[in-house]
Amino acid sequence: MKTTISHKNITWISLESPSVKEVNDLRQEYPLPPLVAEELTSLTMRPKVDTYPDILYLVLHFPPVNSGFNTNGGCEIDLVIGKNFLITSHYSPFPPLERLIKNAQTKTEIKDKLFQTHAGFLAFKILKHLYEFSEQELDQLYLKINRLEQNLFKQDGEKLVKEISFLKKDVLDFRRALLPHETVLASFEQRGKEFFNKDFGHHLNLLCGEYVKAKNSIDNAKEILETIHATNESILTTKTNEIMKILTIMAFITFPLMLVSSVFGMNTLFTPIVGQRYDFWIIVAIMIVSTIGMFLFFKKKKWL
Repeated sequence: MKTTISHKNITWISLESPSVKEVNDLRQEYPLPPLVAEELTSLTMRPKVDTYPDILYLVLHFPPVNSGFNTNGGCEIDLVIGKNFLITSHYSPFPPLERLIKNAQTKTEIKDKLFQTHAGFLAFKILKHLYEFSEQELDQLYLKINRLEQNLFKQDGEKLVKEISFLKKDVLDFRRALLPHETVLASFEQRGKEFFNKDFGHHLNLLCGEYVKAKNSIDNAKEILETIHATNESILTTKTNEIMKILTIMAFITFPLMLVSSVFGMNTLFTPIVGQRYDFWIIVAIMIVSTIGMFLFFKKKKWL
């Protein structure tokens, strides 16, 4: 699907899963190198920035949107940046970009903010919007982490392990998408100043700042989750140890009962006490005294 927006002698062409025909049609109007045209028709595995005489070609992968989280990867955005035109391409539904396109079509004030000096500024505004949206997604992730932290000592530990695992996967998806941006943006900053002008470097610095904020947030979320995970593991280990302690104490306290019953249950000719008057009650008394003795021993050792 192709959407075209023109304003102030700048054109933005947005493509969603472009076909070979759509890309070939664009080559008739814009200076798209064959390699770039080929890459626009399929996904690119790694983020990158390439420089050509008439364009800058930028590929970035953004984190998954509104995960719930439990996501399945991010969204690739390709940008072909010329002096007075910008071609963007994405290959799966990406609400923040799609909403921005719709607003640019219908709201004059949004269009005026996006379309200013050249297409590079338009690309800057789009990427800044996507980084800000990623930060909003991170805010939702932080809310889930805070709820998890509040339930740390209230909720069942095994259930928490599952929730922590889901959140750690979400953080991993975010980090996998964002971390490669650092080198790409550094290269884009240098090449953008050469392609446009040195003044454009200020905007690219701001873009790097937005990336750093998102990166720091996801790093902090990772550390918090690791701490919560370690704390929950400690709680589960303590509970397990308490259960083992109680079972061990019960086994040792009941040991005299089993020992006495086994000794007097042996089928021998001359078993002491057995056969005497009140032999049953004597054996029961021995069992009770032995059990109380073991209990007092554990109490003295402060194992109870």
